[in-house]
Amino acid sequence: TPIREALRLLQADGLVDYRPHQGMIVADISVHEVAKIYLLRSVLEPLAVELAVPSLEEEHLEELERLHEALCDAIHSGRGTAISGSNAEWHSEIYARCGSGDLKDFIRQLWARFPWRTMWVLPGRIERSLEEHGAIMAAIRAGDAKQAADRMRTHILSGEKSLLERMAEQDEES
Repeated sequence: TPIREALRLLQADGLVDYRPHQGMIVADISVHEVAKIYLLRSVLEPLAVELAVPSLEEEHLEELERLHEALCDAIHSGRGTAISGSNAEWHSEIYARCGSGDLKDFIRQLWARFPWRTMWVLPGRIERSLEEHGAIMAAIRAGDAKQAADRMRTHILSGEKSLLERMAEQDEES
């Protein structure tokens, strides 16, 4: 029963599909679906950043710094699972301070619909992401909500570009 319920939840999130005579399979994600997710992310996540930055207190900044350093350490050590987890924690910590439970929930739902671990195998994505996180952190440290939001949007769109390029390459190889 718990496994069936978990599969139903995964199906509701669009992560698995039921196919007659095959059972549950991991859902394919289309270029259209990727573009749709990134469009929503590029609007909602910068908004969350812009709302969060003015309310960040010193302990929040310290936690963001700690999470950013944990991501840097994971990247330098090449631990894929740690990279993915640290990245998600860093983003979540920012969004947790936006002051809107609905906005946080929308973002969480978008993140749940996508296999984020795949991003870390894209050529050059880890290094680019780390640079982008550093730029976002600099704007957050400066208390510049608008600039932090703009840099988050750039980060998200950069990730989209990397992923869509890789998907196009795979389609050409097929």
